[in-house]
Formats: sequence, C-alpha cells, structure tokens
Amino acid sequence: MIELTCILCPKGCRLRVDENDGYKVIGNACPRGADYGREEALDPKRTITSTVRILFEKQSTGTGGAN
Repeated sequence: MIELTCILCPKGCRLRVDENDGYKVIGNACPRGADYGREEALDPKRTITSTVRILFEKQSTGTGGAN
C-alpha cells in the first residue's frame, strides 16, 4: 500500500494506492485524484528535497602553522 497526498487541488486528499489490487486508489474526493494516485504509484514524477543540519566541532587541518 502506497500512501500519498494529492496535490491537484487545495483539499489535499490522503490517498492510498493498493498495488496488489490493480492500483486501486482509496481516499480521493474526485476522479482527478484517482488518476493522480495511480500515476504517482506507477511512475513518480515529484522530487522530494530536504536539508540536514550537521553539527561538528572545529578541527585543525594540520597546515603546520599557516593561517
């Protein structure tokens, strides 16, 4: 079961796509949502990006006194 949020309208329907049942879509409020869910399950087009904060301590680079 694949879980998605539809982005075709402001409702943001929570979709579930059952790949074991012919990619049946559950949770859509309109036919466009069903089409979107099926397409995203079969051939995802959305790219998800994120950032990760990395915490570290300053360490010497060993440049032999050069500033």
